[in-house]
Amino acid sequence: MRVYAGEHRCTLAHEREKKEISAVLHYAVGDLKNELAITRRMMERAPVEHYAWRPHEKSFSLGHLLVHLSELIGWRIVNLTEDSYDIDAPRQIPESRNELLARFDKYVESLLGIL
Repeated sequence: MRVYAGEHRCTLAHEREKKEISAVLHYAVGDLKNELAITRRMMERAPVEHYAWRPHEKSFSLGHLLVHLSELIGWRIVNLTEDSYDIDAPRQIPESRNELLARFDKYVESLLGIL
């Protein structure tokens, strides 16, 4: 088999790019894990008795916003694994903080597994 110098350089450049991308992904996932841990702590500390509170009458309630934070992670999973998303699918609002956190943890585990 004959290898030309130009092909060898391309292969080396490609390998270097793969290593650089891998390093960037490593740091990005590390940052993501940190941000997700902070988000989970905030979700844990939100008082259940204030879930109905709204900063303004046109605003979503605190409970709705907490569900939205969890759904954002779920949407990233769909973006990375599916071709489409049913925006009209019914929302399942958790009944308790533990259910909300369990859903968030499930989404985080799935997302990190994909990355």
